[in-house]
Amino acid sequence: MLANAFVSQAWIGIALYLLDHVFFAMAIALKTYFQKIADPEDIASSSGVSFTISHVAAVFIPAAFSLLWLYSPAYVFIAGAGMVGMSLVLAMLVPRNPTSENAALVNFRKHVASGVE
Repeated sequence: MLANAFVSQAWIGIALYLLDHVFFAMAIALKTYFQKIADPEDIASSSGVSFTISHVAAVFIPAAFSLLWLYSPAYVFIAGAGMVGMSLVLAMLVPRNPTSENAALVNFRKHVASGVE
């Protein structure tokens, strides 16, 4: 995504576009995997939260990025790459072998209950 900000050749832009769609297909695969391993009661609440977040993002991000585009199109891709990086950091909090006891590597409820900030 970050490379899109600095691309000057059309064929490189096309290659990056195709690569982006490969990663989009992987996101669909990840959602399918989640549906297979999660408890049905977890899917309902997670889907509701995901649906709400997606709709908020579908309004806010295009509006913010269109204003950013007016300033510099490259900044849109740099900001998008920043969002991807933040998503990667958060994804690393998911354990390799999740159970009901270790749903995430950081237990936020435990920190809030103990007063740790």
